Amino acid sequence: MTRKARASTPGEAEIGPNAVLQTVRIIEERLGSEVSAAILAEAGLSGLPSGECMIRETHAIALHRALHRRLPREAPAIARSAGWATADYIIAHRIPGAAKVLLRLLPASLAAPLMMAAIRRHAWTFAGAGRFTPRGGWSFTIDRSRAGDQPAPPACLFEWYGAVFTRLFRELVAERCECRPLASESESGDERLVRHYRIARFPAAESQSPAPAPLGMARIDPTRSGETIANGSQQVTASGNALRDMIEIIDRASERVEELAPASLVQAGNLNEVDAAISDLERDTQQNAAMAEQSSAASALLNEEVARLSERTALFALSAQDEAAQGRRSAGEGAPVDLRLHA
Repeated sequence: MTRKARASTPGEAEIGPNAVLQTVRIIEERLGSEVSAAILAEAGLSGLPSGECMIRETHAIALHRALHRRLPREAPAIARSAGWATADYIIAHRIPGAAKVLLRLLPASLAAPLMMAAIRRHAWTFAGAGRFTPRGGWSFTIDRSRAGDQPAPPACLFEWYGAVFTRLFRELVAERCECRPLASESESGDERLVRHYRIARFPAAESQSPAPAPLGMARIDPTRSGETIANGSQQVTASGNALRDMIEIIDRASERVEELAPASLVQAGNLNEVDAAISDLERDTQQNAAMAEQSSAASALLNEEVARLSERTALFALSAQDEAAQGRRSAGEGAPVDLRLHA
């Protein structure tokens, strides 16, 4: 399937590309590439997004509409699987590691509001022009009544929303939970555009008993005084605020690390160049040392040759002196000796 980077019109709602990428991948895995290509064509999409930038929200909604029209029975299950895959991508690539560790260590009663607060800050990446409103740590509303959807989005889009939250909360907050849509709270609310969700920790099919208290936290006795309960509530609120501040600090640290990453790469490149220069210097030093050893050996040989030449030259000089002395003696014997005395 062809991938293309799609730039959005200024002012148009944008969402993450996985809303399309993961949905198409699930369709191809279950029904084949031909069905996937037909649904993309029906949605008016000439190719897949590159995954490197945000995409128009209308593309994702058009894809869900085409999926619902062509495969009305399979569409909800495909949307749920795509939602799970999108959540897995978010956990792997968008949530800082320290935040994931912290959320998994905290009791669910504290982790849930922190998780919901973090989602609210980034809600535009999946809700687009829709309005995301959390209600505590375990429920929220997605309102698309003012998003300008014409016609209304299909039900499978809202199945996708619920699946994303189910997977996120199961992996990071509470293993046994499920995000379920609730009935509309008012007669005037349009169920096709406004959906209320509740994240239930213990599905009815598994347990009718209340959830056990997290480790380190005592159950609240309903018969205890209101003052004690109020104090406990204040402590939980204070702890939640402190942990929320920790999450923000971790987010800022992660952003700082991302900012420093390019500079680190440049420094690493410079260090590689320095290492290469040092290697060249060491190689030149070794070559110079070898040349010095060769020069030293040549000098020693030259010194030996000079010594031998000096010895030979000394012999020649002695021979010349002997001949000169012999000549002088011979000359003295042949000359007359003056024996006269001088007064």
